[in-house]
Parts: sequence; C-alpha cells; structure tokens
Amino acid sequence: MNWYNLFSSFYDLSIEGIYKKSRQEVFSMLATEHVSCVLDLACGTGQNFPHLVERFGTETQILGIDLSPGMLAKAQKRIDKKGWENVSLLEVDARQLNQEAIDAHLGKATPIHCIVSTLALVVIPNWEKVFHTLFDLLSPGGQFLMMEVYAKRKVPQTYYTDLIARADLKRKVWEPLEKVSERFDRKELKGSPHLHGGTLYVASGFKKVL
Repeated sequence: MNWYNLFSSFYDLSIEGIYKKSRQEVFSMLATEHVSCVLDLACGTGQNFPHLVERFGTETQILGIDLSPGMLAKAQKRIDKKGWENVSLLEVDARQLNQEAIDAHLGKATPIHCIVSTLALVVIPNWEKVFHTLFDLLSPGGQFLMMEVYAKRKVPQTYYTDLIARADLKRKVWEPLEKVSERFDRKELKGSPHLHGGTLYVASGFKKVL
C-alpha cells in the first residue's frame, strides 16, 4: 500500500490519458436505472467519478472505496474541485466491507444498485474474495461492470504494467462474474497490448432477482 501512496503522485499523468476514451465507452454500457448508490471499487484518484456523475446525476450517491490514503487524498481534491456533494470516499479493505459500514458512512440505509471496477481486480490481492464480498452486497437486479486487462500472451508492456501497478494481467477476473450473474456480456475494447499490457475489455452482469 505504501507503493500506491507514492503511485498516486503520478498516477493521473501516467494513466488518465491512456484510458479516458475507454472509460467513456465502458460507462455507456451502464444499464441500471433508479440507482440509489454506485460503488466504485478501488476508486483511486477518482477518474470514474465524472462519468458516473454525468450518467446518474447528482441525486445518486457515488461511493468510492480504496485502501490507499494517497489515492483517496487525490480523489478528495477532485471532488472538492468539482463541488460534488453526492460523491464520498471510504478508506476500507474491500474484503471487510459490509452493508452496515456503508449505511453508517452515508447516514442512512442505502442499497447498492451498481458496482464498477476499472483496472482494480487485476491489482487487488485476494481478488476473488473481494469480488464475491461485493457481489453479495449488490441489490437483486443490480449491475456489476468491470473494465480490466487480460494478457493471454505476455509482451514487454505486460511485465512493465505488472511491475508498476503491482498487477497480474493473467487473471481471468471476468469468470466469477460470468458464473454468478445473468445477462452476462464481455467484449474487447480498442487498444494495443503494447500500450495496455494485454487485451482491454469490458464485462457486465446483473445479479439475479429471486
């Protein structure tokens, strides 16, 4: 985590330009309506926030969670600069997140109708536990949307990305979502492995309504 506190000082300069257009395409796939709260997993410096605010407006609560104080400090500066009163941050280990902590943070019972994960599950330790913990929090009918990178074959950029981001681009992080969700969809996005370290893709699934 100390590394990500340091990484936060140059994260936007090194990452934002590379993924800005891809994020726009990813968030165009958000199909959830009547959203009380969107949870942004490993929100980092808050690069997803402008897209989420544009998509859902200012009535929807946007909750960014991360374990890096450095990343969250950058995200808070972004929030303050934009004046977003519906965007808040929570420093927490995602493996330990529960509905009680979310409700306490937001000051009222707030169901999670959408979870987004961008370049997160390839980085987070114990990522499968994190995924299942968060998917359990998702309201029935809610959408889980991820943008990640998968390296079927490693190229030099794969090793660089794995090193700098402390990532593992060999993880098939869409597979648990495919198993537990309905209306699952996965598609590759434009981009070169020599830029991203692997194939950039978006995957989406909805929690079954019992």
